[in-house]
Amino acid sequence: NNNNLPAYTWSQTDDAVTVQFTLKKPTDKNSVVLSLSATEVNIGTDEEGPLLRGELNGMVDVEASTWTLADKTKLELILTKQDTSFSWPLVVKDDKRGEMVFSEEQAAEIHERLAHLTSDKLVCCNREATVIL
Repeated sequence: NNNNLPAYTWSQTDDAVTVQFTLKKPTDKNSVVLSLSATEVNIGTDEEGPLLRGELNGMVDVEASTWTLADKTKLELILTKQDTSFSWPLVVKDDKRGEMVFSEEQAAEIHERLAHLTSDKLVCCNREATVIL
């Protein structure tokens, strides 16, 4: 059942937010419609209509943002962030249809950031025991 699939997947780095759409029908690049401002996006295709539209969670550099179409069914939108210190909770405000995905590189970075919170020593009942992994 395709109803459980997200409308899109997305990921982010400090510099950019990347949104991936899997199109239901093969689409020509001339059918892709994009309207982008620093604060709003509207992307879709002639065949499928709007795929994502609304107010962005952060401001983007319109000139540095782009899109690609691969195999006529994989549409990718790359939004270049203006504020690289801000991590977006969603691509478009109040749009929870997408699923955020992490690259292996991002997962390793998160693990590294959290490493100081973990220990290989188990403290129980006022005694310390070494955990053998």
